[in-house]
Amino acid sequence: MIYYTVYDSGGKKISDCGSELDAKFLAEQRKGTYKTNRIEDWFHTIEVEPINLKLCAVSIDCKKVEEQKKLPIQQQQPLEL
Repeated sequence: MIYYTVYDSGGKKISDCGSELDAKFLAEQRKGTYKTNRIEDWFHTIEVEPINLKLCAVSIDCKKVEEQKKLPIQQQQPLEL
């Protein structure tokens, strides 16, 4: 797999691009350069499983605020037009 790293005129990394055309365009816009990178073992598959998290409480200024269980009761009467 090949990807391209783009650097600005000061040598600071700006971005990684999958397309040489995109890398060349970005380098020209920033008056910088780009470098070709190769990954030899790109064929490995990584499986990512989502983590199911449930919010139980929130702390504000170190004080625990319980999870809101229902909507608040409306305090104001509806506006009649």
